[in-house]
Amino acid sequence: MSCSSSLFNEFYDYLTSRQKTKIYLSDELEYFLLEKKQYDENVFEKELDRLNIFLQKKFNNDLKINISSTYTFSDAEKYVLLRSDLKAADPEEKRKIEKIIKNSQDIEKKLRSLSWLDFEKICTEIFKEFGADFTTTKCTGDDGIDGYGFYSIKSTCAKNRLEKELKIRIIIQAKHFKSGHKGIVDHGKVSSFILEFISIKNDKRANDFKIFDRDFLNAPYPLIPIFMSNGGYQPKSRKKAEEQGLILWEGKQLVQDLSEYDSKILKTIF
Repeated sequence: MSCSSSLFNEFYDYLTSRQKTKIYLSDELEYFLLEKKQYDENVFEKELDRLNIFLQKKFNNDLKINISSTYTFSDAEKYVLLRSDLKAADPEEKRKIEKIIKNSQDIEKKLRSLSWLDFEKICTEIFKEFGADFTTTKCTGDDGIDGYGFYSIKSTCAKNRLEKELKIRIIIQAKHFKSGHKGIVDHGKVSSFILEFISIKNDKRANDFKIFDRDFLNAPYPLIPIFMSNGGYQPKSRKKAEEQGLILWEGKQLVQDLSEYDSKILKTIF
């Protein structure tokens, strides 16, 4: 089904209501169309191109009548919008934004060039940098699970009597895509990881999970599964993940996290 101009206008109104500083059109359009029950995977790329043309015309028309659009296209990234007030930021702020964009492009290319093993190491190092007590699993016989560990959630409330209980267990699976690959995680891989998660959570086949130490398996803390990729996910995978409590961490999120702060991991990548 082809999107009408009125639907694109409604989408733009939806974007302005979000008040985000940076918009990835692909992600936002997919979410919007899913909510409207008008998403069609077979024609999505064409609709994204049509939206791109529609917004360019809208911004140009606004400019002709001296109306400042809320968003403008990024000069550095395709299908990305930036808040217009950021484009008019002071020189220091503008340099900061440009640095983040440049870092993002470099990091995305570098992640694609890594081996799958190095990418898995990067994923587990991210959790270590967040302060998690994390372990990388062996390369073989790991049931698809590439890392696991504990993470303590620090409370901001000085008198929070639950603080010492705010601890979770995390398991991750990483999927790497090389340059030239479309970069969409197969739904079967996501489903398989969910089954492994359910088995561990319900303490089934516990003896089969030799990759874990007993302290991890026997700990009473909630178990959180996270699938990490430098690519993206199919809509049905997102829906399944939401139903089962699986966190999907995709390439754009990884790139953004790595580019927006001085990370020790960047020294590992470059």
